[in-house]
Amino acid sequence: MNSLSWLIYMADVANGAHHNLGILMGITIVGAIALAIGGGIVGDVDYSYYDDAGKLKSKMRRIKFWDWSKRLAFIVVPSILIIGTILPSSKTIMMIAASEFGEEIAVSAGAKNLGGKSYKALDKFLSDYLEEKQ
Repeated sequence: MNSLSWLIYMADVANGAHHNLGILMGITIVGAIALAIGGGIVGDVDYSYYDDAGKLKSKMRRIKFWDWSKRLAFIVVPSILIIGTILPSSKTIMMIAASEFGEEIAVSAGAKNLGGKSYKALDKFLSDYLEEKQ
């Protein structure tokens, strides 16, 4: 990728990061409220079973509300936002392709030959125009 392609990509990433940081802030606020309410209601649940004599019959792992919520809050949501930020949009992909194609055209032999003729034609046009104005 040429330097123009990288600038186009970075502009898209910066724009995506701007929007995704706002989304992350909203998710953080909603998640904090949900954890405060849900953690107070659910607390931690013990799935241990006792028989009539009071002996432990079966013990399952203690499940806490925090166990699954921290995975969601610290792994899943940031991963989705990071992936959404670094993936370019379709318009950005098209602009990068156009800049790459434009670079190939600009350095081709045909463009170099055309450039010399174009400069001569432009110089003649400007000379004629300036003579006409004076």
